[in-house]
Formats: sequence, C-alpha cells, structure tokens
Amino acid sequence: MSSRHPSSTAERRHQVLDPCTLGRPFHLLEDFNQRLGRQLDRHLAGRFNHRHGAGFVINHVAIGSYVAGQGDASWRTYITPAGTLSVRLERRLLLAMLGYHYGDKGAMKIDENSPEIETERRFGAATGLALLDVLRTCVMPSMDVGFVPEPLRMPAMSDRIIRIEMEERHLGIAGLLEIAVDDAWLGLIFAAAAPRRATATPVAKNETPLAERLPIRLSARMLTKEWLLDDVMRLAPGDVLPVRMPDTAEVMVGDTCLFHAAVAEHGGTLCLTSFENAE
Repeated sequence: MSSRHPSSTAERRHQVLDPCTLGRPFHLLEDFNQRLGRQLDRHLAGRFNHRHGAGFVINHVAIGSYVAGQGDASWRTYITPAGTLSVRLERRLLLAMLGYHYGDKGAMKIDENSPEIETERRFGAATGLALLDVLRTCVMPSMDVGFVPEPLRMPAMSDRIIRIEMEERHLGIAGLLEIAVDDAWLGLIFAAAAPRRATATPVAKNETPLAERLPIRLSARMLTKEWLLDDVMRLAPGDVLPVRMPDTAEVMVGDTCLFHAAVAEHGGTLCLTSFENAE
C-alpha cells in the first residue's frame, strides 16, 4: 500500500515578508508608484526626449528595502526640513544623459570604465536634484523644500528604496534610478497615497471648463548665439553683442517648444503672430 506525501519543505515556495512593512499601508503605494512614474516620464521627455531626441522611458517603479553593496559610492544624500533623501543613478544612464545634453547623440559611446571628470560630477548632482524634485512634486506639490547636501552620509539600513527601472531605447541601455527615503519622508508618501475622502460640497452647475481656468506660462525664445567659452569669460560690463532680430521665435511651455511664431512690430512694441505648431 503506497501513500503520497506532500512536497518537501525545500520544494515549497513561500513569500518572504519584510518585517519593516508589517502594520503599514504599503498596499496603498501602487497608485503612487504609477503617478511617480508618469511624472518622471514627463520630466525626462521635457528635458531630454523633446529637446535632444533621446528615448528615455520609465518601465517600472517599486518600493523595497535598502541593501548595501556595489554602487554605494554614487549615492548623493540631502537633508530637507521634511527629512533625509538620497539618490543614485546608474552611471550608464547618467553618461547617456550627459551625452545628449552636450549634443553627442550622433556617435555616442557609453564607457562606464572611463574616469569620472568634474563635468560629470556637476551634471550628476544637478540631475539628481532635479529627479528628487519630481518626487517632491508628487508628495508635496504646493510646497518647496531646500535640499542641503550631506556628502559623507549614506542611506540608513532602515530607509526604504524607491527603485525606478529606466531605459534609453535609442542606445539600447537600461538601468536603475534609486531614491532612498527615511521614515519621515515615507510617512509623507503614505499621506500622499491615501485615498481622499469625498467632500459634501456640491459641484456647481455650468462651472467654467478647466481649459479656461488653468493658467499656462508661455516664454518666447527670440534667438541663440554660439560663442567660445574663452570669449564668454572675457565679457565685461559695457560690452555690446551684435545680434540680428529673427523672423521667427520659439514659444515655450517650460522646456518644451510648442509653437513657432512670426516676430512683428506694432506701435513700437514687438509682437508674436502667425503661430504654427512645432513638430
């Protein structure tokens, strides 16, 4: 007589629970992760894709535990009134952004073994701050915070890590953007992710459409002029730069060019007319 035994313990697969997640509403963070991913996508599109023809996209956002290891030297930590944040971007992605920023997209080569130069350090610091500010807009959209650098500080083992999977499709590279948040910032994220209770205030009928209430700031870029760095460094008060008034101007919303418009003069005032959608 034979009997069947259940699978051995080694064959069973159990989900390992992170004790740091117990009793906390991590199940609410999926919508927040998706919102953060969309905001980062918009930021990358405006700063790199639309302006330089790059192909940066966000593939996945998740929150997990901090694991010390390789890449720790690339963390940049900042103190804010709300708590401590750290950010690191894998070097292949940073070098791709640096190349697009300086117009090397034609024959760009990503060499992660090349020595780091001061330009890369400054660009990496500025890029990290810009990405942290995207997180800030998702958590506290109406409040600005100051980011004070802490060069020698690493993420704590108790920090949670927001891991953002990114890729640059034209170069065929992928990597991680990681943001470490302390317990104070994690509490703010939970508050931002919590569902809002419906208010009892009735919605007014015939309310003005959103498009007629939403203010948009337009900026006109009249001209650009290329100079050698040495010539720029020699500029002094009283110098005159000869320029020619252009026939058209770029009309921008933030860093994105939406229209091309003709430059005209009316009553001694420069005006923009004949708006055409930018391709």
